[in-house]
Amino acid sequence: WPALVAGAGNSPFSFKLVGAYPNPFNPGTTIEYSLAQPSSSVRLQVYSVLGRLVADYPLNGVAAGVHHDSFDGSGLAGGVYLYRIVAGNSAKQATGFKKFTLLK
Repeated sequence: WPALVAGAGNSPFSFKLVGAYPNPFNPGTTIEYSLAQPSSSVRLQVYSVLGRLVADYPLNGVAAGVHHDSFDGSGLAGGVYLYRIVAGNSAKQATGFKKFTLLK
């Protein structure tokens, strides 16, 4: 998956999904991303490899700049997961996917 997926041109919701560290992790990791402009709506979503949503965290009122958000996987089984950052609303939205591995 690409590290950057954004709307056309200089979308105010464009961003860069840098990645998670450490990766693999147990039980916590930090997800780094950056926003070009502030966003009233940002979501961190985690999916199993079968596509089931296992975690969904709203991050409201996120300022422009680099962000480091923690994810605690202690309630999940070990394995590979996909995480997604969604910035903006349904009319103007930027999305990025990456994967990480939870070791137990």
